Amino acid sequence: MDSLKIFFIRNRITLFFLVLFVGVLFAFSEFEINDKFFYATLGALITLYIGITRYHLNNDKVFMELFNEFNSRYDDETNELFNSLRDGLRDYEPKEDRLRVIDYLNLCAEEYMWYKKGRIPKDVWAAWEVGIIKNLILNNVYDVFDDEKNLSGESYYGFMEYISPILDKQRQSYLHIEEKHDLQTIPSESNDKMKASIKI
Repeated sequence: MDSLKIFFIRNRITLFFLVLFVGVLFAFSEFEINDKFFYATLGALITLYIGITRYHLNNDKVFMELFNEFNSRYDDETNELFNSLRDGLRDYEPKEDRLRVIDYLNLCAEEYMWYKKGRIPKDVWAAWEVGIIKNLILNNVYDVFDDEKNLSGESYYGFMEYISPILDKQRQSYLHIEEKHDLQTIPSESNDKMKASIKI
């Protein structure tokens, strides 16, 4: 069933024009249609089909070029930075790491710009957005994001305005989880005192 659905989605344009072609042949056989009009209609359909097919092929080519470029710019060092900060394997270096985070924000902004232009499919952007939120939600990374949003948010092609409400909502959950984790790591005696003070 899924394979049949995929087949129809991938070949929807060809199937659509095939139905139109059959419809024209049926109309020609059943009704008295001028030969010139018939051939002109067939020629128009073929021309339109070729034009639309070339358009979609060009879109796919542009998408693949953008996809490969964005993947190459999101290098191993950037990925390692976010993973290390997330797992607590290293400390945040304000000078060096800040520049790398800003480069990452510029990359995200370009991805968003091409998504708005229709060059990035919705399902691909949805997957990228999950990863973006996962990275920007980290405390030190979020601080850079917040600074850039306040200082030069307009230079990010609308990305800051788009992602901010989504990020803020996810960050509330993230901070709540971190707070619970911190409480669990407090020694039992100190934890009991804290609970007692809260009750008071």
